[in-house]
Amino acid sequence: MFHIGMSPEYKIPLHPESSSLSAIHQRAMGLQAQCQEYLQKSEYALQSGGATSDAERYMAMARETIEQMKTCAMDLRQLGQPNDNVVRTLELCRDQLKGVHMAMTGSMKRRRSTRESRLIETAQWGDDSAAIEQQLISHQKFHSSIQRSPEVDRARDDLQMSFGRTEQLRELQEIIQEISKEIMWVNDREEEELVFDWGDKNIDQYIPKKQEGYSNLMSALEDKEKDLNKLKAKVDALLKNNHPASDKIEANKDTLQTQWSWLLQITKCIDTHLKENGAYSQREKEKIMDNKRQVQHLVNKSKSIVRLKPRNPEDKSSSQVIVKALCDFKQDQKVICKDNEAILNDNSQRSKWEVTGPGGLDMLVPSVCLIIPPPNPISVSLAHKNEQYYGAILSIWNQLYINARSLIAWQYCLLDIRSINSLNISMLAKMRPEEYRLMIKNLETHWEEFKRSYLGSQMFADEDKSNMEKQFTGAQARYDQLVVELPTYIAHQEEVVAQESAGQQQERAAAEAEAEAEAWRLEEERRKAERKKLAARKADVKKEVKVTKTEPPKKKGEQRDIDSIREEYSRLREHILKELEGMKDSDKAQFLRSELGSTNERLGSLDSSYAAFLQRYKTKPKILNSRGP
Repeated sequence: MFHIGMSPEYKIPLHPESSSLSAIHQRAMGLQAQCQEYLQKSEYALQSGGATSDAERYMAMARETIEQMKTCAMDLRQLGQPNDNVVRTLELCRDQLKGVHMAMTGSMKRRRSTRESRLIETAQWGDDSAAIEQQLISHQKFHSSIQRSPEVDRARDDLQMSFGRTEQLRELQEIIQEISKEIMWVNDREEEELVFDWGDKNIDQYIPKKQEGYSNLMSALEDKEKDLNKLKAKVDALLKNNHPASDKIEANKDTLQTQWSWLLQITKCIDTHLKENGAYSQREKEKIMDNKRQVQHLVNKSKSIVRLKPRNPEDKSSSQVIVKALCDFKQDQKVICKDNEAILNDNSQRSKWEVTGPGGLDMLVPSVCLIIPPPNPISVSLAHKNEQYYGAILSIWNQLYINARSLIAWQYCLLDIRSINSLNISMLAKMRPEEYRLMIKNLETHWEEFKRSYLGSQMFADEDKSNMEKQFTGAQARYDQLVVELPTYIAHQEEVVAQESAGQQQERAAAEAEAEAEAWRLEEERRKAERKKLAARKADVKKEVKVTKTEPPKKKGEQRDIDSIREEYSRLREHILKELEGMKDSDKAQFLRSELGSTNERLGSLDSSYAAFLQRYKTKPKILNSRGP
């Protein structure tokens, strides 16, 4: 055997492959530590809400490290050395990489899903049909954007929720429209009855018309009650199914119920007015008719009153006085029978009167047997005078009624004219259209009434009527001018409001920027604390990699650090919540609340990461022990 000479300074190792094996094992250990560091950085990027690209970059570096570990395992196998420890380490790193990848995918899904879900869940519900219509149009656009999204397969829950909200908006719009329609119908009936005058003016004319109108109203209410019962069933079904806008539906239902109950109360009032005013009208008519009958009765009765004054001998009548026998009387051969009439010649004797009886025979007849029959000229004259006086009084009363009626119509016209003349464009803009239309309608109605009552009135001359007509025309012209100017004024006011809103939006934006800056400051402080803790953990890991054997930590310093961070977060959270109680800016308050929730979630993720770290830490000694000395 030939031996080649060697330099005395070079020593041949007893085991030439031992140096290579040790280098491979050390390289594998370094790659494992490096891979775990990359994975931890990737996890931190995901948990801190950073850019997804950072997490992907660290994951790519971890994949490259895993490939290098795979090369180490293959080298050991080629050398005929056991590579089980390296393979187990390789599989562990692969599992960790897979877990981080799943966490990143889930985070992306959750971010998008959470964002879309929050937009849907926190969306407002309109109070009226017009607002709901706008929300429905806006949500349909939002819904279409979800459908067109390339991530639609990963957003099925959002899409289903969006479908649900679309259907709920349609249901809400339909039920609000139906309720609003019924409320308007009830309000129209109510308005008609509230403005009606139940006074004695034209009571004889309006009572029959109102009775007919009341009958028609009650029939309409019976039909409407059936419709309202059907509508109530729909509302109850939506409330039973816990519609998200149940508060809006409940409020509109209560409004309709209140208005309906109020209208039913008004119908009871109408019924009472019809009975009482009808009785009043009837009593007035009966009183007038009674007075007229009494006067006529006196006239008729005056014609049947006997004459008494001619029985007095001192009463000298210029005309013949006719007497009538109350019984049969016979004097010698002269006879006057009952009910025979005779002419009174002499009544100077109280007991016997000289009369010319039937056949022209003069005779003395006891005065007790004679009566002076009607008519009594004095009674008839008084009755006729009474009838004339009654007619005159009735005529005066009618004239006074016409005068009073014209004065009332005149006063109503003046009030309407003053009300319209006192209007300005800003006042008109604040009124509902039916309110100012009612003002001009009342003026026109009272003007027509004044023109009718003016004809027989003694209170107004032609000059007064002309002056009143000028005032009426002037009020009409002013009203027309204001109505014409109203759209322009409203448009101008909307521009002013828009400018003010822009200013308010700027103030709100400034407040939001301030709140966001505060939140970023808090977030930066939290991140600095986490970076500091992470740097400390990285240093500990590097130290642990250099040793082959170690024991689990006896003191859980990291857990204390996490607890310290959570305590600091709790104190900060209490401080922010106290400020939120008196905060008027709802947007700023909502932003701070969302940041608090996000910070709390990140602390929870930190706890989970620490638990995973402890698990890996506990398995590391087993891996190191399995490598041997």
